[in-house]
Amino acid sequence: MSKEKLIELLDREEPDYKAAAALGPEIIPVLLDLTKRGDPRIAPRAVYTAGLLQDANAIEVLKEGANSSLADIRVAAAATLRKVTGMGDSDLLNTLLNDSDPGVRKVASKGL
Repeated sequence: MSKEKLIELLDREEPDYKAAAALGPEIIPVLLDLTKRGDPRIAPRAVYTAGLLQDANAIEVLKEGANSSLADIRVAAAATLRKVTGMGDSDLLNTLLNDSDPGVRKVASKGL
């Protein structure tokens, strides 16, 4: 799996999350890298895709997203965290509930 292929699936008007997630847990390091880079278009999509993997290691992508300087990426982390089962992290949820951005707090609180 190439990083370029994953970006191609995510960087569309309508991202192909299903195809991206079908690439399996081996894409987690790439998703983490894309999240760290903080591209406002790709990083939130990388965070969301990580949640679709239902893999315990994907929490690292959500943690990175939750600590992003961009609110849209933190919102994606909050939304993903509340939608996936088995990835709950009380410290991470607490971080998002106390975020400086009201939109992040609102999305995180829906997970309670």
